[in-house]
Amino acid sequence: MTEEKKKWRNLTRKDKVKIVSIFAAIISIGLIGMAYKQFMRFQPQDYTIGTVTKIWKPIKGGTKVAYVYFADGQEQYGNVDLFGFEQVAKPGRRFLVSYPEQYVWEGVMDLSVEMPDSLPLPADGWDERPQFLK
Repeated sequence: MTEEKKKWRNLTRKDKVKIVSIFAAIISIGLIGMAYKQFMRFQPQDYTIGTVTKIWKPIKGGTKVAYVYFADGQEQYGNVDLFGFEQVAKPGRRFLVSYPEQYVWEGVMDLSVEMPDSLPLPADGWDERPQFLK
């Protein structure tokens, strides 16, 4: 029998319940986060243009793109994974941002849809994906 198994068997029932509860809480938080993102994706969306402000690398995880966009007259900020778009996403470039109508702070930049500089920022966003992108 290995040392870990001996240690596990020597734990009291109360300690085992605590350990299992901690793992269950961590898994639950992850599942709730995933469900929240799915909920936001299926809300009615508006669209606008966002500008990449910087490319950065957090302590853990892959490289991120920080961006800014305007929705309902307010400046909103977000981050999105850079993976697969290293050659396209550069500071100052503009991309399509979709955001839920009721939760404008939850916008997501789509790095696969670059917006031309000649296109003006929509004052109140677009209610549907612009025709020239369909």
